[in-house]
Amino acid sequence: MTPTDNVWWVGGKRHSYSKYYKSTIQSALEFMYEEGFKPLDDIKPDDVIDWVFKSNGIFNGFSDTPASRSLNFFTRLFVEDYRNDELSDLVWAVAGIEALLVEGGRSSTGQLRDKLTAIFQDRIDVAWLNNWIRDLYNFRSRMIHGDRQIKSAFRANEDDTNSRFYEEYHGLLFAVGILVMLLREVVARKISKIEFLTVVKEP
Repeated sequence: MTPTDNVWWVGGKRHSYSKYYKSTIQSALEFMYEEGFKPLDDIKPDDVIDWVFKSNGIFNGFSDTPASRSLNFFTRLFVEDYRNDELSDLVWAVAGIEALLVEGGRSSTGQLRDKLTAIFQDRIDVAWLNNWIRDLYNFRSRMIHGDRQIKSAFRANEDDTNSRFYEEYHGLLFAVGILVMLLREVVARKISKIEFLTVVKEP
């Protein structure tokens, strides 16, 4: 949960608009590292900046490619104050993942399992990855469709049970972590979408 300092310089002086944004991104990356899942580390900052500036929807217009849509969903994870609910950041993170990987706007855990495995199989335990995808979508589905018992917003500061905290917080960290990993992939490749080819193999 490391704050990011957004600094604006005008005429050689720091502008009053400068302010801090907070996010769970640092915690998500720490979670992924602890699980043995490390992102690409050979990306140059200048390449990231160049790629972001070329992505529509950041400074003008609207996102018009899978990568720019994913990036714009990602920007929703930067907030002035941490959100105190179970769903907001999770929805933004999953939307960013699906923007890159799910065809036709259809949510599908099957698509995500196959595509994430194809991208990351050499860097992570596939069974661990598939279990988290299943648990993440199970939690999101129950929340969105009103099938999960929750407390009122007026009791949001109360401590929760360990199992519910694990499902909510670690599910969020997994989703944000995967989104960061995917964005690093498209930046490193300097691409605007990820395409997959289905190949039928003889047994």
